[in-house]
Amino acid sequence: MFAADNKSAIFEDFVAASEASRLKGDYHEGVQWARRAIDHARLNGEAGQEAEALRLLANQLLRTGDMEEAAEACGRAAALDEATGNEAGRAQALTLQALAYLNLGLQEEALQVLAVSLEIAQRLRDPNLLFWAYNRIGGAHDNMGNHLESRAFMQRALPLATGLGAEAKFCILNNLAANGVDLAGDALEKGDAALAAEAVATGLGHARDAIELARAADHPYREAIGLGNYGMLLAFSGDEQAASQATTRSHAIASQKGYVSLQLDASFNLARIAMHFDQPETAITRFEAVLPPLIEHDEKPMVLRAHRLLSDLYQRVGRTPEAFDHYKRYHAIESAIRSSVADTRARMVTGMAELSAALLDVERAKLETRLHQLRLAELETERRDLLTRTQDLDRQAHEDDLTGLKNRRYALSALGERLADCPPDAAIPVAIVDADHFKKVNDGYGHSTGDAVLRRLAALLSSGMEGHGFVARLGGEEFLLVFDARAVVAALADCQRIRMLVEAEPWSNLAPELAMTVSIGITSAGRGEDVAKVLSRADAALYRSKSGGRNRVTANLLD
Repeated sequence: MFAADNKSAIFEDFVAASEASRLKGDYHEGVQWARRAIDHARLNGEAGQEAEALRLLANQLLRTGDMEEAAEACGRAAALDEATGNEAGRAQALTLQALAYLNLGLQEEALQVLAVSLEIAQRLRDPNLLFWAYNRIGGAHDNMGNHLESRAFMQRALPLATGLGAEAKFCILNNLAANGVDLAGDALEKGDAALAAEAVATGLGHARDAIELARAADHPYREAIGLGNYGMLLAFSGDEQAASQATTRSHAIASQKGYVSLQLDASFNLARIAMHFDQPETAITRFEAVLPPLIEHDEKPMVLRAHRLLSDLYQRVGRTPEAFDHYKRYHAIESAIRSSVADTRARMVTGMAELSAALLDVERAKLETRLHQLRLAELETERRDLLTRTQDLDRQAHEDDLTGLKNRRYALSALGERLADCPPDAAIPVAIVDADHFKKVNDGYGHSTGDAVLRRLAALLSSGMEGHGFVARLGGEEFLLVFDARAVVAALADCQRIRMLVEAEPWSNLAPELAMTVSIGITSAGRGEDVAKVLSRADAALYRSKSGGRNRVTANLLD
């Protein structure tokens, strides 16, 4: 079946087979071909080809629901693309990674990688890269409930889709239709009938065009998605019969093709339609019917929403015990989702740090090998140059360029070593510090002021530790404090002192009326404990500090 005249031809055949599977909607088959392409590229030491195949794998995994693996594949692809100087490929990988992050509930991480992707796209002036960056940034804002901002970014992407093919055109039209559903639903809840009507009218046009493109491409997956959005928009327009027909058709396609997630979406939307048209008993029956399979397939966001809506519906029909039961389940699952997101964030941080360290180690090994060769040849000038480059790589592996602190890669490795060496009867306090409302600093004063704030904050954290451990920058406006093995009460006092130092700092000398505070989450870690679990506990404590009003310290300690 495959061309066998050279290695590149074999690789290209694997890629073509994977892409063909993707285009016809057979994503599981596409995953298998992409894995073969990755193995082939690795076997032949082709980093550029491996990055290409990893991006293709991620694109398939996003459709099969394997979000963590998709994010990891994108991270490796981006690192390989950066190492080989393929900036366009790196931007594509980061844009795909953002979509995986959004599905994992990691909105902040998604926006961070999208900012890098957009910067590359603007620098290269590449319409394709710009299109996907704007599109995904719009999706991120939609997930965060910023529906008007989302639409603005998607509308920037829409004209760029011309010339990029039917897939790109469908994607942006469908996303705009989905945004119309969210925007209309939000507007109706807030009593803004004019905005709801405008969102519905615009969204219906986008949904019709998206469905037409899906049918022209004979792509059932896209048609099912498009019909789902179309059905909800028809419901918001007041056409119950047409809404039910479109949603039922979406359900039928999904059932026939085995698209379980889309099948559950359609069942969920049929319940929403009944609720919208004031049929509480029908809506209750439909939500209760779809709830078990949603739980079985771990569709946590929809499970959460189903419990909330069922609580409202039971209350409406006067069945208070059932309403209260679903209310309790809603809050229990909401707490579990927050914890799950924290666990996922910790795993992703650890995984990416290990990947970056491995890639740097490979590059450093190459330089050191060449350095040894030069020593033998006594080529002093080139030897000194390579020695400098080796030292720079070592610094990059452990230091944050902006703040001069240790970086995330160093922090996770050093924390792991400290936990391994921790005495059995001792504990190591670990805290995550987050600069409160930092986005407003960048938006209101500019990124140069934001960078100055981070540098000063790094200095304050370092002085506040008073030599009792080390400070590292995890990324963005988040910092990690790793204390020496000591009483947690003492570390808590240090954290409170740091919080007060930050609050009392004269920030206005950086910019008029500027004030800064930090939120801190602290936990304790025992001998040999897993780093990801420790960070997850600290992150959960940080979340409680932020949700509790910010500018506070919260502890989440081992029993």
